[in-house]
Amino acid sequence: MENWQGYLAEAKVDNELTQVMDQALAHLVKSMDQIDPETPQEEEIDEAAVMAAAGLALAAPHIIKILGETINWIASKIKKLMGTEDPSEGTAWGNKLLEISEKLHDKYLSPLTFVSRKLFPDKDEEWHHKVASRIFHLIVAAFLVYSGYAAFQAFKATLAGGGAKAISVGLLESAVAAVKSDELWEFLIQVGH
Repeated sequence: MENWQGYLAEAKVDNELTQVMDQALAHLVKSMDQIDPETPQEEEIDEAAVMAAAGLALAAPHIIKILGETINWIASKIKKLMGTEDPSEGTAWGNKLLEISEKLHDKYLSPLTFVSRKLFPDKDEEWHHKVASRIFHLIVAAFLVYSGYAAFQAFKATLAGGGAKAISVGLLESAVAAVKSDELWEFLIQVGH
């Protein structure tokens, strides 16, 4: 795993992450333009898929964080069993995923922080970060509610003969809702302290 450190150089990761986010946002905006609010019932699954993709993009930092934490947890258990290294250390790959998730989360917060600075120029940086984080988590909460609704609608469509596509969308929305609820739970714990 240590060979990945050379490949994942700091500047290269930042550049690639920015490019992927720009492409994903452009694709999302293009997909949203194609949604017609007065489409027949069969097209609702396509709208749900677009919203699921938006929700998945919003949940990406937390999904990457969960992967990094899981890799580090498994590695610590293996290290402890083998008695070779300090089990509290993470792996290079797990730690890099955690770092990427933090950078991606910061990239999501930066436009909100920018707007906050423009609206309230007399406040300090910590205040702007808190406001941006709270607005971001309100957006996550809205997508959580939508994900639950969309999962219910997709499973309802499955019962009506919607087929495998409806099942796929329902499972995806359920998974995204689970990730978002975990992220909101962590945020609420953090705010409570």
